Formats: sequence, structure tokens, C-alpha cells
Amino acid sequence: MAGKRTILNQAFFRVGLLLIIVLIIFFSAMQLFIPQSFGQYGGYRGDSIRENANFEISFAEGTGACAKCHNNTISELGSAQHANIDCQTCHGPGEKHKNSPKSFSLKISGDKNLCASCHSTIAGRQGKEIATVNPVMHSGGVICTKCHDPHQPLGGRN
Repeated sequence: MAGKRTILNQAFFRVGLLLIIVLIIFFSAMQLFIPQSFGQYGGYRGDSIRENANFEISFAEGTGACAKCHNNTISELGSAQHANIDCQTCHGPGEKHKNSPKSFSLKISGDKNLCASCHSTIAGRQGKEIATVNPVMHSGGVICTKCHDPHQPLGGRN
């Protein structure tokens, strides 16, 4: 009986020692891989605020920034299907264009890849909120803007 207890005690000792080693490795890895600023302002890195502030601004302040020069186009949208979508969603970041319109153009190609990023038929999207199509079958390879005016998508091209 004493021999079985000794073997059992040795087994518990080995498991306990292994657990302590694993915990030491785990907490050492945490110290190495989790940044010091993590948790400073909640569940994210506090340094990310400073790091993100150093990035160059690429997006203008929304559709209002576009309306200063393109009010006719904004008015044309009116209550059209794309009226509530920020211009930069399709045209891309507009801060450089806003600051230097002649140097930086925001023309878009109107190809099926751009439009399909929102309008492709995919599993899980029912097409009730966003009109969906199979871009290849729908267009036959013709660019979307040949038939559709993105500012009045259901109105077609004149």
C-alpha cells in the first residue's frame, strides 16, 4: 500500500510540476507578446491611438466635402438608390482630390468588379436591401456604366 502511495505521490508531483512549468511559459509568453499599452484604455492597445494619428488622412469628411464643388451631382442623387452611400465608397479616398482637384481625379471605371463588390448574388444576401445580380450573366462582359448611371441606377443611361 505504501508503494502505491509513493507512485501516486510521484505522479501528482510530476503533473503539478508540469502545470507550473506550463504556467511559467504561458505568463512569460504573455510578457513577450502582449504590448505594454494593451488595456490602457480598455480592451485594446493604448499606443494604437498615437500610431493611427500619424497616418496620412486619405478620406475627406464625407459627402459634404464633395458637395462643396459637386452640388449638382449630389442633388441629382436626390432620393436615388445610392443617395445614402458616401461618394468615397465608389470613388475612393477623396482628401487629395479635395485639396487639389486638378491634380487628383476620382474618376471610376464602372467595371463589373467595382459594382459587384456590393451587387453580386451571394449566399446569405436576399437581395431585398441591395439589388443583386450575377455580373457575368447580367452584363455579358459590358461595363455596368454602359447601361446604368451609378447616380440613378434604375434610370438607365440617356
